[in-house]
Amino acid sequence: MSKPANRDQMYAEFGFTSHIAQLLELEIGNTALHFKTLAINFAKATPENEQVLRDITTEVNKKTLGALLGQVRKMFELDNSSIDLLNKALEKRNHLAHSFFRKHNFAINTVEGCSQIIDELKSMQKTLMEALRNVSTINEQLDKEAGRLDAKQLGADLAAKAQRIEI
Repeated sequence: MSKPANRDQMYAEFGFTSHIAQLLELEIGNTALHFKTLAINFAKATPENEQVLRDITTEVNKKTLGALLGQVRKMFELDNSSIDLLNKALEKRNHLAHSFFRKHNFAINTVEGCSQIIDELKSMQKTLMEALRNVSTINEQLDKEAGRLDAKQLGADLAAKAQRIEI
C-alpha cells in the first residue's frame, strides 16, 4: 500500500494544531500568573518576590489545561460566549492530545481520509486561535491595569537583546 499524497500535509496540520493548543495552554497559564502576581511590585525585585514568583510558576506549570481554565473562570467574570469558546477549545485540545489518531486510525491510509482529517484540523485551528486571542486580550488588559510593560514590547526587547529569562 502506498502512502497517500497528502499524508505529510495532514501530519503538518496536526503539528500546527498542536502548536496552537500549546500556545493556548501557555497563555492561560500566563493569565493565572498575571492574576496571582498582581500584588508583586516587579520594579523592586527582592529575593522574596523572586521566590514567590518561582513558587507560583511551579504551581501553575503543574496544572492541566482544564484545571487552569477552572482557575481562570474563578478569577474573572467571563461572559457566556467566552466560557463556551474556552470549553470548546479545551475539548478540541483534549481530543487532539488523547484520541485524535485513534479516531482516524484507518483514514490516514487514503487521500480522501487525509483530506477529511486536514479539514477537521483546520477547523480546530480556528477554534483554538479564537480562544488564544480571547485569552491574550485578558492578559493585555491585566498588564494595563497593573501598570506593567506591554508584553509584546517586552518580548521584542528581549529578542533584540537575545536574552532569556530563567524562572
